Amino acid sequence: MLGGEKIINVKLLLLLVLSVVVIVIIVNVVFEQCVLAAVVIANLKGVFLQILDVRTLYRRSQFFDLVCSVCLLVHLMVYTVNSICK
Repeated sequence: MLGGEKIINVKLLLLLVLSVVVIVIIVNVVFEQCVLAAVVIANLKGVFLQILDVRTLYRRSQFFDLVCSVCLLVHLMVYTVNSICK
């Protein structure tokens, strides 16, 4: 996906979340957990769509991809060690 398409997708997702929130407020029913779930699902969809861009970004800058991968692995290793030590 290109940048313009991603912006359109984000705006559509934000419109969807906004419409869900407005509907819940109009109906005056307390669905805090449902609204929170809709926000989480919308955000996760955006994150998963960004994963599809990794191949394109790797072709543009392999060094940047290597640096990001090393940082991710170090972060996961530190998190694992910290969770084991607690």
